[in-house]
Amino acid sequence: MEKANGDKEEAVKLVMEIAMKTMREASNLVAGFQVSAPFNRVGVALDVIHALSD
Repeated sequence: MEKANGDKEEAVKLVMEIAMKTMREASNLVAGFQVSAPFNRVGVALDVIHALSD
């Protein structure tokens, strides 16, 4: 999170990138994923799901 330089929105973007990369790499190894909305931010969870469905 050092790359975010204390910026919460930048930290969220970085975490989303890490999550999406991990999910893409693991997608052929698992039956599915459970995605939760951090701090009630449903949009973040939906963005991850939509990005993976493309």
